[in-house]
Amino acid sequence: MAFLSIVHEQLPCQYELSWDADNKQIVLRIWRDLIAQMEILSSRSPFIKVLKDQLGFETFSGQYDRDFGFDRALKYLGEKDGFVAFAAPLCSVEIETEKTCHWCHGSKIDPITGETCIPCGGTGREIRIVHEQVMAMSASLMLLLGYLIPADLKNVGSPKAHLMDINLHVSCDDGRSRAGINGNFSKSLVAWLRKQPESRDFDELVEVMRQADEAMFLRHKSSQWNFRVHFRSSDGGLTLCCPGDACSTIVEWREPRDEGYHFYDHNVDQCFQLLTLLAGLAGLHDLARAAGI
Repeated sequence: MAFLSIVHEQLPCQYELSWDADNKQIVLRIWRDLIAQMEILSSRSPFIKVLKDQLGFETFSGQYDRDFGFDRALKYLGEKDGFVAFAAPLCSVEIETEKTCHWCHGSKIDPITGETCIPCGGTGREIRIVHEQVMAMSASLMLLLGYLIPADLKNVGSPKAHLMDINLHVSCDDGRSRAGINGNFSKSLVAWLRKQPESRDFDELVEVMRQADEAMFLRHKSSQWNFRVHFRSSDGGLTLCCPGDACSTIVEWREPRDEGYHFYDHNVDQCFQLLTLLAGLAGLHDLARAAGI
């Protein structure tokens, strides 16, 4: 049997992403017939047990009619229009401690610039970053997305076109968490992108990523310049950038042709960066659907 891919063929939609701006959450909708084919994931699975041990999760729920994943991080939203929906509600990763800020010594003002102290976010207290909840969301999405591959790609899915394949990576190495994201843009999605004017800046996606970042960093507001979208109309190449050391998705330049393409990440080290970029991709999904794709 020939290998089928959304890069080369228009296939029915097995799942789709959306950004819920009101609740600051990423929504994953899965076609109900695909859900019906999927085996319930057992907490006794060796892979799941390894992830629990490595990343420090307490529980795992592998059923698809209730909150799903590690520590039930993905919230079950029910079924609508043939899709079963789960939400990843973004939450703050910052905890204000009782310790006085080492930089401003409690004054809340940067002693050099005279502006609001950046290390403490103007609180006068040390801020500790906690990763547990965003790691649980990321690892749960990694598992769920990894299982969303039907045996019959051509006949399982919504009549709408499948727009993106998303692969996530979350692990722990020497006590440090690792994160990554890659995937494919479909032939249908890239055809629509190539119809957009070169001047289109996709500010909507910048706003989605900013909202996602602010949901996780309530005190530390990243500069608007840290969120960018680079777009080429000629081949439909679109990349997203978020705060970090050149943290982004990447699409290499290629000759324009009637097909989709693969994307991968650059310097995505933390789960909060992964989720910020995933929110941006969800926003792109929304724009394409709103345009009738």
